[in-house]
Amino acid sequence: GLHVAETNFSRLKNKQGWQTGFHVSFLNGINTRYNYHLSLGCLPAEPGLYRKDTGTGRTLLAEINASLQRRISLSDGRLHILAIAGAGASYLHRQLYPGVMIGTGADLRISPLARIQLSAAYLVNNTLSNGARVQLGLFGTLKKRKPPITRATFVSAPAASDMDNDGVPDEADLCPQVAGLPGFQGCPDTDLDGIPDNRDSCVLIPGFIENNGCPLAQTAPEKMIRDSVGTQSVQHVTALINLLAKNIEFPNNEYYLQPAAQPYLAQIAYALGRVKFDTLYITGYTDNVGSTADNQLLSERRAASVKTALAALGVPLGKMMLSGKGENDPIATNHTNGGRQANRRTEFRIQASRTVR
Repeated sequence: GLHVAETNFSRLKNKQGWQTGFHVSFLNGINTRYNYHLSLGCLPAEPGLYRKDTGTGRTLLAEINASLQRRISLSDGRLHILAIAGAGASYLHRQLYPGVMIGTGADLRISPLARIQLSAAYLVNNTLSNGARVQLGLFGTLKKRKPPITRATFVSAPAASDMDNDGVPDEADLCPQVAGLPGFQGCPDTDLDGIPDNRDSCVLIPGFIENNGCPLAQTAPEKMIRDSVGTQSVQHVTALINLLAKNIEFPNNEYYLQPAAQPYLAQIAYALGRVKFDTLYITGYTDNVGSTADNQLLSERRAASVKTALAALGVPLGKMMLSGKGENDPIATNHTNGGRQANRRTEFRIQASRTVR
C-alpha cells in the first residue's frame, strides 16, 4: 500500500507544525480479528528541525514501523474499526532512534482488490521528538484471493415408492400393501408375539416361533379362551394367565424381563383383552437369597416390570395394581437352583364383574 502521512511533532525546535511524508506499506491479515502492518517511509528534515538534529543541510528522516491492528467488523465486513499498537525506529544523520506508537483508525474495502485505511496515532520518541500522526493509505491485493469455500449442494434422489407408507421402500418391503415394521422388512405383527405376519400361522393369537407363530400344544391358550366363552368362571381365565406366567423367568437378583418372556406376555395380554375385568392384581416374588428388605423391594420391581410390559401390549394401565411379597409363599424349595428359579416369579389375580366377552 501507499500512505501519505501528516506528522505534528510537539517538540520541534522551530515549531513548524505538520510535516508531510510518504510510506510504502505491507498489510496482511493474521486471522479474522487481527492484521499486522509494516511500513517504510520518510519525512523532510530541515537543518536543526529536531532536538537531536545536528546536521547542517536539508535531508530526510527515514522511518520503519511495525504495528498490530485489532479489527472490529461493521457493515458486513466491508468496514472495520481499528485499534493500533506498534513500535518502530527513525533514522537521521546515521543515528537510529527507537520509539512506540498507539492509535486508532478505520479500514474500508472499496473492491475485492483494494482497501482504504485512515489512521491516527501518537508517536513516542523522547530521543528525537514526540508527536501525532494522521495517515491515509491505499492498499492493493498482491495475489489473487482464493475463491470462497462453498458448501456442497446435494440433490435429493427421487423418493422411493412406498405404497403402504410404512417407511420401508416397496423394493425392500415383503408386505408392500400392508403397513408394517422396518425390523420385519415392512410386515406387521398383528398379535404382537414378535413373529411377523408373513411367517405367522396364527396371526390373531400370540404364539412361538418354534410352532410357526401358534401357541404350544401344552398351553393351548386359544382353546382355553374359547372354552371360557359363555362361562362365569373368573378362575378359569386366571388359571390360564398364571399358567403362562410360569414361563416368565427372572435372573437372580434382577427384575428386568428377558426377550423369551415376550410371547407369553403377548398371550396374557391377548387373554386379558377378551375379558371384561375391573382390576388385575400383579404380585411379585423372590427366592430367599439376600436380605428380607432387599427381596421385598425386588419383588415389587418385578411386578412393576410385568405391569409396564402389559401396558405396552394394550392392557389398561389404570386397571392394574401391583404388590410384592418378597421371599414369602415359595412354591418350591429354595435349596436347589431350579426351586429358586421357580420362586422368582409373578402371579395374577383378576377381579371382574363379568368374564369372557
